Amino acid sequence: RLTLRVREALTALAEIYHERLMGNAEVLAWFRDKYGIREDTIARLKIGYADNGEPSPARILMDGPGAFTRRELTATSAFRPRAQDSIVPFFDCRIVFPYWSRGHVVFMIGRRTPWTPDYDWEKSKYKKLAVRNDRNHSHVAPCIRNDVLYNEDVLLARPERVIITEGVTDCISLIEHGFAAISPATVQIREEDLDRLSRKLASVKTVYICHDNEVSQVGLHNALKLARRLTERGIATRVAVLPLGEKQTAARTRLAELPKNHPDVEMFLADAKIDVNEYFASGKTAADFEAILAAAQTPLEMAIGKLEPNAQDLAKLLDPILAEVHQLDPIEQPRYLKLIQEKCGKGRLPISALRQQMKVVRIDGARGGKS
Repeated sequence: RLTLRVREALTALAEIYHERLMGNAEVLAWFRDKYGIREDTIARLKIGYADNGEPSPARILMDGPGAFTRRELTATSAFRPRAQDSIVPFFDCRIVFPYWSRGHVVFMIGRRTPWTPDYDWEKSKYKKLAVRNDRNHSHVAPCIRNDVLYNEDVLLARPERVIITEGVTDCISLIEHGFAAISPATVQIREEDLDRLSRKLASVKTVYICHDNEVSQVGLHNALKLARRLTERGIATRVAVLPLGEKQTAARTRLAELPKNHPDVEMFLADAKIDVNEYFASGKTAADFEAILAAAQTPLEMAIGKLEPNAQDLAKLLDPILAEVHQLDPIEQPRYLKLIQEKCGKGRLPISALRQQMKVVRIDGARGGKS
């Protein structure tokens, strides 16, 4: 019963916040200008703005048709209990993205705006609802879980392919352009959540991971890590890399010219990054993104592509790649061995030599030594 009431309360709160976003021309214009998300999408997903002015959302929820209790509202994690039986909202002047599942809101995440108060606890760009613990969140219902994925219900339709992207707005942009997409709203998926995700992706023919393209390459490194973990669980996974636009290219050129302690470095680092949302907001189409997916590679293909044929330690660089090739289905192995051969030169590395080295790596790996 508590789970049902909590989800009903979150769904009603999402409606209140959505009405307040649509009724605030300044905030709505800022949001649409920043993310390029259409109004029909905003309406369908009930994206909102946490304006907690009078009448307060809590009062509306307690006095309205649902007549939610203080206990039920604090159990949502969207309100926090205070002294004298008062409660305060968790989100304050943030864009609120509801997570929908089977017609109810089951979770929320809030994005900082220029109107968000400048308090230490409001510094983060995104805030997710807090989950239950025995210290300071014992009031939160167990059904409030941060392992839920944004747009997770798309997996119920058993799509042939799914795109995993980094942020909520990235996911929404893909949805708008007709792609089946989900987002963990983080660059990394926790190990304890991976088995749950893998089970949901089991029926998907191909999973594509498309994270931010940034100077630090954090997004790419984590995309490759996730791709390998999913591949190990039998899920065909490829990594798609967003191409740089003129803004990102110019910013990276400028960064190369500046000393690391220059005051403009942070600004150029921000300009040097591109994500899925910005890619589409810049005017790119679904067909453009299809080309990116067509060029996507497995982590193993990307590792082979980075090989330097003239490297003195080529054999050492090849060993971990060959060890990974050995783990593949025998039907898949010849394709990857041919890719290695083409990268390093047919005359230099015949397939027979690669197969022999692959056996050496396998035997030595089983012994725990080095080839």
